[in-house]
Amino acid sequence: MTTVGNMPVEYLMAGDRVMTSNGPQVLHHISARLLTDCPIEIRRGSLGHGRPQRDMFLAPDQAVHLSDWRGQRYYGSDQPSV
Repeated sequence: MTTVGNMPVEYLMAGDRVMTSNGPQVLHHISARLLTDCPIEIRRGSLGHGRPQRDMFLAPDQAVHLSDWRGQRYYGSDQPSV
């Protein structure tokens, strides 16, 4: 989400302001790459009740941020990106 509302990722440009958990942040760089591996599907509810809220597709090397008890138990950190 940008500071002016939702926008397809294809329309984002350097200088746009996007909303983050730390408030609005300016995009400094945009890049693209061709993915040769298949995306990984994470089904709605597969990580617990309501997590994720809808089916998601992630790049094979994309990190997932954990912010519940699983992070500490399995990775020794309250909010790891795995």
